[in-house]
Amino acid sequence: MKSIVRHSLLYIAICFLIISCSDDIDTSQANSFRANPVLTSSLAFFDETAEVFILDPGVLNVITDTIGIDVFDDPFVVNNLIRAEFLFETTNSIDRAFQARVEFFDANFNLQETFTINVPRSPNNQNVITNQQEIFEGQDLMSLTASTRVVFTLILEEDTNLPPVDENTPGRLSLRSQGTFFLDIDAI
Repeated sequence: MKSIVRHSLLYIAICFLIISCSDDIDTSQANSFRANPVLTSSLAFFDETAEVFILDPGVLNVITDTIGIDVFDDPFVVNNLIRAEFLFETTNSIDRAFQARVEFFDANFNLQETFTINVPRSPNNQNVITNQQEIFEGQDLMSLTASTRVVFTLILEEDTNLPPVDENTPGRLSLRSQGTFFLDIDAI
């Protein structure tokens, strides 16, 4: 008796599943796909004390760092990238202003894109935080995707009203940056 009840319930469940899934299925949708992923990556990080910027008389103190960009080596990324945003955050507790120059170069070291971040001084050695966002779309995005390296240049701005930077000058300068890449993938 239990066996008959069990088989009857199983039969009813299978019939119910068959009947409930009887709507037409559009299998042509399997051939189209659209996604809009967003990728975020750290770009560069810099954190130094004031003494790294000790000036020799008459010499402009410049710190430069070059970073390779390999994300644009992938044709899939280049073909589907619709927007790129870079966010730069500087924290300065040094009683000096700085200029941060960001330059994007292609494989032949031809300049593709450039911009400057002005970092204000901290007269009381408290953290002064500056944020700057750079957005690339259209023609600017095409130039950016041709880039293979980015060069960061930090320049201490001279101020003749202040004593020269030495090993006792208080404060730190830090720079953090990230890139956010917006893709539009449409496979038909």
